[in-house]
Amino acid sequence: MVVKWRPPQPLNSTRHLVRLFRIERGRRVLRFEEIDEDDYWQIAPGGPAHYAVGYAYDYFRKHGIPAGQRWIITVDVLPPTPTTTGPNHRLCEVPLTVPTEDILIGQRIGPPLPILSYLLRTP
Repeated sequence: MVVKWRPPQPLNSTRHLVRLFRIERGRRVLRFEEIDEDDYWQIAPGGPAHYAVGYAYDYFRKHGIPAGQRWIITVDVLPPTPTTTGPNHRLCEVPLTVPTEDILIGQRIGPPLPILSYLLRTP
C-alpha cells in the first residue's frame, strides 16, 4: 500500500523543530529537542507522521530506551531563517509506544537507498 501525502499548503522552510516527550504519570516531559534542516519531512513516502516514527525509533535505538514506554514526537515547521519571525506550523504529532528491540533494528529513516546512492554520486 502506498500512502500519498501532500502538505495543506506549500511549506517554504526546511527548518523543523523536532521534540520527543516521554509520558510520565500522564504528563509530557521533554527529553529531546533538535532543529532539523531537512526537506524530507515534506516529501517522505507515508507523510511526515511516518517519517517522525522512524526518527523516534532511531532515537530509541541510539539511546537504549526500554520497550513499553509511552512517548510523543512533535514536528513543527520553523521560519526559513533563525532571524525570521513568524508562527510555527505543527506538521505532525504522533503518540507511540517504544517497540521491542527486534522491531527497532529493522527500522530505517530517510530517503530510499537508491536515491541516496544516486545523490552521493552526483557532483
